[in-house]
Amino acid sequence: MLESVYGDFSGKESFTNITQLASDLQLMIDEPTKFLRGLDMTKVSQHVIPIHDIEIPRDQELEAIKSSYNQCISGSPEVAIIQGESGLGKSWLAYRVGSYVISTGGIFLAGKFDRMHQDHAKPFSALASAFEQYCDLLLLLKEKDISSFKLIVDKLEDALGHEAYHLFPVIPKLKNILGHSNESKGIDDDYSLDKNWGNSFSRLKYLMSTFVDVISSNSIVSVMLLLDDVQWIDEASLSILRTILRQKPRKFFFLCCCRDDEMSSDHSFWKTINGTGSAGVHATHVKLNFMNMETLNRVVSDLLFLSPRLVGSLSSALFNKSKGNVLFFFQLISTLYRDQLLYLDFDNGRWMWDDHKVIHMELPDNIALCLTNGIIKLPTEVHMALHVHSMFGTSVRIDYMELLEVQLGLKLIEPLNNAVSEGLVSISNGSFHFSHDRIQEASLNLIEERERGSNHFMYGKCLIEKALQNNDDNMLFTAIGQINRGGPSAISDKREYLIMANHNMSAGKRAIVLSEFGSAYSFFKSGILFLPEGHWNDHYSFSLELFNLAYKSASASGQSVQDMDILLDRVLKNARSFEDTIEIQLMHITVLSYSSKNAEALQQGLHIVSKQLGEEIPNPSEEALDDQVKQTNAMLSGLTEEHLLNYKIMCDDNKLSVMMFLSRIQGIAHFSKPQLSAFITLKMLQITISYGLSPAAPLTFACFGSYLAHLGDFAAGYRFSIIGKTLLNKLGVHELTGEVFSVAGEIQMYCEPAPAANEQEHKTGLAFTLITYQVPLVISGKESAAKSSITFCPLNLHNKLRSSFYAMYLSYMLSHGELKKYCEAFYDSQIDGSVLMFARSARVFYTGLAAFRIYRETRDELWIRRAVKEMKCMKLWTEKASIWNFQHKLQLMEAEAYYCYGNFDQATESYKQAISSAKAHKYINDEALAYELAGKFFLDIGKNASSTEYLRLAHEKYCEWGAHGKRKQLYGFISTKFAHPTTASTGSKIMMSDQPIIYG
Repeated sequence: MLESVYGDFSGKESFTNITQLASDLQLMIDEPTKFLRGLDMTKVSQHVIPIHDIEIPRDQELEAIKSSYNQCISGSPEVAIIQGESGLGKSWLAYRVGSYVISTGGIFLAGKFDRMHQDHAKPFSALASAFEQYCDLLLLLKEKDISSFKLIVDKLEDALGHEAYHLFPVIPKLKNILGHSNESKGIDDDYSLDKNWGNSFSRLKYLMSTFVDVISSNSIVSVMLLLDDVQWIDEASLSILRTILRQKPRKFFFLCCCRDDEMSSDHSFWKTINGTGSAGVHATHVKLNFMNMETLNRVVSDLLFLSPRLVGSLSSALFNKSKGNVLFFFQLISTLYRDQLLYLDFDNGRWMWDDHKVIHMELPDNIALCLTNGIIKLPTEVHMALHVHSMFGTSVRIDYMELLEVQLGLKLIEPLNNAVSEGLVSISNGSFHFSHDRIQEASLNLIEERERGSNHFMYGKCLIEKALQNNDDNMLFTAIGQINRGGPSAISDKREYLIMANHNMSAGKRAIVLSEFGSAYSFFKSGILFLPEGHWNDHYSFSLELFNLAYKSASASGQSVQDMDILLDRVLKNARSFEDTIEIQLMHITVLSYSSKNAEALQQGLHIVSKQLGEEIPNPSEEALDDQVKQTNAMLSGLTEEHLLNYKIMCDDNKLSVMMFLSRIQGIAHFSKPQLSAFITLKMLQITISYGLSPAAPLTFACFGSYLAHLGDFAAGYRFSIIGKTLLNKLGVHELTGEVFSVAGEIQMYCEPAPAANEQEHKTGLAFTLITYQVPLVISGKESAAKSSITFCPLNLHNKLRSSFYAMYLSYMLSHGELKKYCEAFYDSQIDGSVLMFARSARVFYTGLAAFRIYRETRDELWIRRAVKEMKCMKLWTEKASIWNFQHKLQLMEAEAYYCYGNFDQATESYKQAISSAKAHKYINDEALAYELAGKFFLDIGKNASSTEYLRLAHEKYCEWGAHGKRKQLYGFISTKFAHPTTASTGSKIMMSDQPIIYG
C-alpha cells in the first residue's frame, strides 16, 4: 500500500510479505530524513548524483584504527596500516580517521607517495608535505595564541640548535617559524667531496626525529600523520620513518595505507614495521576487502534514498560487474548516470532506472577500461589536460600548469577545473590532485607509451629555466624528472646533450644538500647518460666531477657494487693523472671496507701508498716495530704540546695524498690486522713531524694516543688524544670529528671519571656493560631473553665477537644455563687487539666473573687461569688508568677469586670493598651486582642472615637501576631459596615485593 501511491499496487516494487514491510518501516524510523521524507528535489535540481557524499560501511575497520589511535594518545607507541588492493577505499577510510582526530581536538597531517616520483621527485616529498602542513598550523596558532606559539618555537630552537638550517631545504616553511638567523650561508656548497655524506644523512634523520619529538612532547593535543601509498615509499624516507618510530614519540600516531598486493613479503616497509615491533611499537593491521552484495546494496540504497528492497536488481547488476570494488562501483554508477540509464524522475520525486537496459548494457569489465572510456567521452581539451596532468603523477602544482599553458599554447587550467566538476580531480594547497591514482593511470594511458618520452622532455624544458631563475628546488626536481623520463633519445639538437647533463648535475647537488643521496645518484646517473660523444676529451673536468659525484652518491645510498665498479673503471681509464683518481680511489677503499672486503681494501690502499705514492710501510714484525717506535720517539723528542698544536702546515702534495690513504686504511687495519695498524699509525706520525700538519693530523695523534694506552702508558696516551681533539677545531677538519672522538673517547673513558666521558650513559648504568641495543631491552625487562636471539649480529666488523659476548653476558646475568658453552664460544671468537679498549674492559670484567663461576662449578683449572688473567688486566687498568672506573671491578673480581680459593674472610672483606667503591663512584649497576654476588656467597657458606640482607639490597639496587628483567630473575632465585620472601630481613626470610620500587 505504501508503494501504490506511485503506481500499481501489484507492481514489481510492491511488498510480497510482512517481513519486507516491517523492514522498510524500521528504516523510516531509524533514518526518516532518507527513507521517510525521501529526496529533497530542491537540493538535487543540479541533476548531480551525490557519489562523494556516500560513506562505505567500514565501521569495524574504523573502530580498530580509532582504538589504536586512542592507545597512542594514552602513551602506547602505535602505528596502523590499512592494506588492500587498489580501489577499496583505503584513503577514504584514512581521511575518516583524520576527521575523527580533528573532531577530538587533534592535529591531522598527511603526505602521499607517488610512483612517478620515485626516481626524480623532491626528496622526502611526502614527509616534507606533512611537516609543511604543521608549520602552517603553527603560523595560525601565532595569530590566535602567541604565548603557545613562542613556547613551541623555543622548544624547537633549543632542540635543533644551530643545526636547524639543515631542515630548511626539506621543510622550507620552518624558516618562517624559526626565522632567518639559523640559516647557514654555505649550505649550497655542502655537496663537496670532502664532506662525510653518511654523517650528513644521519644528521638529517636526527633532526627530523627531533622535530617530531618536539611536536609530540610539547603539543597539548595529539598528532596523526597519514602516509598514503607507502608501497612507493623511497628508501631515504623509510629510513627517516624507521628512526622516528624507534624514538616512540609521545601522542604521535602513524597511519599508513598501502596496496599490499603490489608488495612482496620482503618489501622494505614490512621489514621496518617488523623491526619497530621488536622495539616496542605496536602495529595494527586493517585489511580491506571488496564489498559483498549486501554491503553494496546498502550503499546503493543510501545513495538513491530508496529502500534496499527496491534497489536489489540494480545492485545485482553493479555487483556482477564491479565484484565489490569501491572505485569501480562508483565509476559504474557515474557511467549509468552520464548515459541517462539512471535518472531523476521529478514527477515521482525519486531516482529511476530501466532494469532491462542496465542488465544488458555493455559495461566495461575492469576499472581501467571503465575510467578510460569515461575520460574519452569528456571534451577533447579536458582529456588532453588530464593527460598532461597525469604525466606529472597524481598531483601537480597549479603554477606548473599555468606555465605550461603559456609555453605550449594549450588550454589546461579551465579544462582541469571542468575535471574538478566531474569529480576526477580536486584542488588543495595550490595543486591539482587526481581523485584516485587509478584515474591518473587511465589518463596517462590516453597517449601511446612511445609518444610519452618526447612529451616528458618537452614539459621539462618548459619548466627548467623558470626553476633555475626562481631557485625553486621543487620545480627543478620536477623539471629534471620530466627531462630524464624523456631521455637522450628525445633530443633533436646535439647541443642540448651537455646542457641536460649540466642540469642533472645541478639537481644532484641540490639533492645532496637535502641529504637525499638516492635521488642525487639518480640525477648524476642520468647526467652521465646525457653526456655527448667525446666528452672525456672535450669536457674533461665536467665529466670527472660528474663521475666522482655519481660514485660517492652511489656509495652513500647503497647502490650495487657492480654499478660503482663501472663508474670507477670509467674514471681510471680516462683520468689524465693519478691525482685525478685520488677522490674516487679513496671512496673505493671505503666501499670495499663497508662490503666486508677488508683484506682487499687494505691491499688496495697499501699498493697505492707504496707503488704510486712511493711511501713504504715496513712488513709487520716485533723487531721492525721496535725500530719504528725508537724512530718515532726520537722525532718527538723536544716537542712539547704547545709545539705540536702550533706546528707547521703540510704543503707537500704527495705527502698529503699519502696521509689521506693511510688515514683511510688505518681504521680498517685496526680491526683486521692490529699489528699493521700500529705501523700505519707510527708512519702517519713520522710524516706529520717531518712535513707538518695535514687534515689527517687530528686522527694521527688520537690513534698514537690509543697505541700508547694499549701499551700501558695511559698518561701519555691521554695527552696525545687531547692534542688530536684540539687540532680538530684548530684545523677545521670537521669531517673527522666522529672518528677522532671515537678513538680519543676510548682513552678518556679509561682515564677520566665516567661522568666526564659520557654523562648520560653513566646515569643509566648501561654504558659499560651492554654491547648491543638488545641487551638493555632484556635486562630492563622490555624483551624476554627467550625471544631475543643469542645469534643476533649487529652490522659491524665484529659480528661474531659481539654476539658471542652478548650471549655469554645474558647467560651470566640471568642464569639461563649453558654459561660454559657461551663463554667458550666467546673465547673462540676473540682476536687479539681487535676490540676497542673500553668495550674490552666490559668484556674482561664479565668474562672474568663468568670464568670464576664456571671454575666453582667444574673445578677445571683452565677456567681459574682464564679468570686470573682477566683479573690481572683489570689490575693494570686500575693502577695505570683510573681508580674511579676500575677499582670496584677489580675488588669484586678479587672477592670471587678468594671465594674460589676458600679464603672466605678475605672474600668477605673484598665484597664489602667492592660495594663501597662502586657506590662511591656511582656505578649503581656494579653495586647491585656486588650485592648479589656477596649474597650468594654468604648463602653458600651458610650465613643466611647476611645473605638475605645482601640479596634484598641487590634487589633494591636493580630496581633503582631500572633493570626489572634482572630484578625478576633475582626474585625468582630468592623464591626458590627462601620460604617467604618479604621486604625486610628477619632471620632467614626476605621481605620484598616482585614490583619495582618507585623512587620520587
